[in-house]
Amino acid sequence: MFKEIVNTPVIQSKRTINYHQYGNLIKLVLFTGGAQGLIQALGLICGIIIIRMLSIEEYAYYTLANTMLGAMIALTDGGISAGVMSEGGKVWQEKSKLGIVLQTGLALRRKFAFVSLMIAVPILLYLLRNQDASWVNTFLIIAAILPAFFAALSGSLLNIIPRLNQTVQPLQKNQIGVAAGRLLMTVSIIFIFPFTAVAIIASGIPQIIGNIGIKKLAYQNAEETKETSIQIRKKILQKVNRMLPETIYYCLSSQITYWIISFIGSTVALASLGALARIGTIVTVFIMIFNMLFTPRFARLPESKIILKKYLLSVSVLLIVLVILILTTAYFGSSPILWLLGDEYKGLNKELLLSIGGSCASLLTQCFFALNTSRGWIIHPMIYILISIISTTVSIIVFDMGTLQGALYFGIVVASTQALTLIVYCYNKTLKSSTLPYRT
Repeated sequence: MFKEIVNTPVIQSKRTINYHQYGNLIKLVLFTGGAQGLIQALGLICGIIIIRMLSIEEYAYYTLANTMLGAMIALTDGGISAGVMSEGGKVWQEKSKLGIVLQTGLALRRKFAFVSLMIAVPILLYLLRNQDASWVNTFLIIAAILPAFFAALSGSLLNIIPRLNQTVQPLQKNQIGVAAGRLLMTVSIIFIFPFTAVAIIASGIPQIIGNIGIKKLAYQNAEETKETSIQIRKKILQKVNRMLPETIYYCLSSQITYWIISFIGSTVALASLGALARIGTIVTVFIMIFNMLFTPRFARLPESKIILKKYLLSVSVLLIVLVILILTTAYFGSSPILWLLGDEYKGLNKELLLSIGGSCASLLTQCFFALNTSRGWIIHPMIYILISIISTTVSIIVFDMGTLQGALYFGIVVASTQALTLIVYCYNKTLKSSTLPYRT
């Protein structure tokens, strides 16, 4: 069934709406949404167990380590995955060429990993020590991060191949297995050893095992090779050169809220920010669905303003409706949600809504960022960074960053500004596309 969906041409005829094709897409979205909902539910249960089992101090350490891990992964990528997606989208039906694109991306990412470690590890060490973590605990946390970090080096690139070929079902089975393994390992050891390092190890090891399955899946659609291409390397690096300044800024901006609170706020505020952000990660399920189904299809569309504009408008309406539903659910369901986190976080109803609002802004940012990069549309980094710096500076001046609410307002303004910038850029590039309605 899924091969039929994937092999359905993007455009059937000039004026005819293929209702069968749209029906198949709706079925695929429902299946993918169900699977991603299960994955996210397993992750949420795992996160809630960690929140409840760790002390406030340990969860503050966990928050710092987890956010730094995300920054390390982003810095290691630096735009490589966007380059692989863009170049792979051009040759997705040719196994040998697709294999070369993948291997070139993997080779580049390994080189970026060393630099990322050299930058991030000393910063994390300082932040943990600033929160009065012992030397032993600090080194254990840093050591625990490494398996998760190295698993991310190859995993996020390997899953581009099945995404391009819309091999959805096997990929999601793998992701469900990883999520279930993470939950099982967490439950098995966190009750006995309620420490940050243990929680991070329980998260990283299942991903390493899962990568074995993703690799097999990827090389069903791409030829396994050690060959790299200088030409493809240059094209990927062109995107990296455009995106790396933006990525570096993203790493700093995503950390600044936690850094400021860790310096001038309390440990309780830092732990609360991390716990609320954990609930906000529920939007990850929608980002994953979007990147699995909608982004690759956008990458494969012909260079036609009519087709691109129609697709983009449909996606925009879908995202607006989604954001409204998420915020409405958070507003009316805040008390039961906070009950899940435990007594330490009771009464943070307004803060929860603000946290979910920031997550929704980040959802829009990531979705339109994915759409742009899938077609090689990369906004000039200086423009993007300048706009973001202005919004960041104004927000720091206006809001009290030493408080939880101030930090959450800061996150909403910065993420919303970034989302609006990428949305405007995406529509601008679409309107500048070819006026030819269909590829012949």
